Amino acid sequence: MKRFSFAKHERLVLLNEIDSLFKEGKSYSCSPLRILYRPNTTGKIQVIVTISRKRFKRAVDRNSIKRKIREAYRLNKELLKPIPSYNSLNIAFIYTGDNKNAEYAEIENSLVTLMKRLLDQFSEPVHINTEKKF
Repeated sequence: MKRFSFAKHERLVLLNEIDSLFKEGKSYSCSPLRILYRPNTTGKIQVIVTISRKRFKRAVDRNSIKRKIREAYRLNKELLKPIPSYNSLNIAFIYTGDNKNAEYAEIENSLVTLMKRLLDQFSEPVHINTEKKF
């Protein structure tokens, strides 16, 4: 049975790791989300979800959107399983949309698209040996 949890060890909380992620990370966008990623040395994938206070003044609105993003990640994090363990990552999901009543389906579709692009970036290419030995 699959575990659909979002455990504490999967959350990115160290300030120096967060700072280096935002300074040195690479990103992809797929409206209304942007993903920022950077390799780390912890041996696991750690995630943070952020929303601009400038764009959404009320904490209720920010928390509602963050809850939807975390739920979408929790249910779809299995997509990142094929990434080799030596390619552990710090990931930030940044909400860039303007709609405070964003639909869960829209957020999930965007998140899955971004995670697939990330998987393409870090998955190992399959090497097929086509040489014939006689």
